[in-house]
Amino acid sequence: MCGCFRDIDPDSVLAYNTPKIVRVKDRYLGLLRLTLLVIIAIYIVIKVLVIDEGYNISDTPIGSVRISLMKQHNSEADTTIPADENFCISSPEPWDYPAEKDISCQTWDEHGVRYPLEEVNGVFLTTRVVVSDQKLVCGADEQPCLMPWADETDPKPVTYFLAGVRAMTLGFKHNFYAPTFSKKDTKSKFSGSNNYFTGRLLDSTGKVVRVWEPTFDDTPDVITVGALLDASGVDLEAPSSDPKNSQLYAGAVIMVLVTYDNPGNGKVRYSYHARPIAGADYKLYEVRWNKDGDTAKRTSLKRAGPKFIFIVTGTLTKFSFQATLLQLVSAIGLLSLASLIVEMCMLHIMPLRMHYAKVKFDETEDFSDVRDQMKLDPHQQSSNVNDLNAALLDLRETGMYRGSDGAGGPAGSSVAARQ
Repeated sequence: MCGCFRDIDPDSVLAYNTPKIVRVKDRYLGLLRLTLLVIIAIYIVIKVLVIDEGYNISDTPIGSVRISLMKQHNSEADTTIPADENFCISSPEPWDYPAEKDISCQTWDEHGVRYPLEEVNGVFLTTRVVVSDQKLVCGADEQPCLMPWADETDPKPVTYFLAGVRAMTLGFKHNFYAPTFSKKDTKSKFSGSNNYFTGRLLDSTGKVVRVWEPTFDDTPDVITVGALLDASGVDLEAPSSDPKNSQLYAGAVIMVLVTYDNPGNGKVRYSYHARPIAGADYKLYEVRWNKDGDTAKRTSLKRAGPKFIFIVTGTLTKFSFQATLLQLVSAIGLLSLASLIVEMCMLHIMPLRMHYAKVKFDETEDFSDVRDQMKLDPHQQSSNVNDLNAALLDLRETGMYRGSDGAGGPAGSSVAARQ
């Protein structure tokens, strides 16, 4: 084993590679490097800085939405069934769903249409209801019973469409804060309610269809149910996931994203983005107990209609020196990548790679051998060592080299050798 290690030259194993700049006059290599630099520069400027705004840090706001439902009080819809409701059997227009053609209409107020009456970040509006009186048929004696309640046959369950729901108005009151940005400054611009910012309603194509200006009071954003449905692209008279029924009959689920942002690190604003969930319907079951206290009777309401779910989200940004510095370091690394790619092509792919390698890499003498030679008598030293001593002497005479003995050190022996 010792013999194996004896053949290893430590100066070759532990050789130090020092950088060397070589100007290679080859148009193809120069063009390749220039092309890579331009591509990387365009990516950094357009994608990283302009589009992604890499000099910013971002935070996602969180908050809650309170919704109120109100009925318009200046129209005949308060007391009569609207004549333009195609689904009402009194309408002269035919209804496209034969299974629903015998369903009559009723007009309920906002307290009857909305169920439940209070819900955070959501509201359910009834457009179809099945009303049935039920009686307790078993289970009163605490005996096992599979179906304890049954519908009364007299009167029979009745199905209604509710007219005038589109004409009702929704009021939105919401607030938000950015957890990271507001952690140290609770009075920053990254928190507050909708009354202090400009709001917009966007339709399904991203077009602005409604704008709310700051009011600096407690006034909610008011919009009709019909306008919100139109902005989401939902037509309650269109077929549901079951083509035999309308969405008025089956219900729908609509996500309303309350999106906060501040483009260009400017003023904060918010937008309503209403989008339906494809193939989703919505139904609820409500029970009303007998007012006379008869626990053996109750009224059930099977409701269906649009369910609006509100989510506060968005992206808020502000300038960060640390983020900017990180992008600059990344940019430098990408620019260095261009040189690395050209180097690899030059040394391993190009036809003249052997010639490029000769001018790029230089190997020095084995300096262990040089030091061994310098310990010998000057007349026994090789020509290489004498040349090295001559170079050291020149450095000493110009004041650029000093030996440890104050008299030139190794260069002293070179002087003696010359003399």
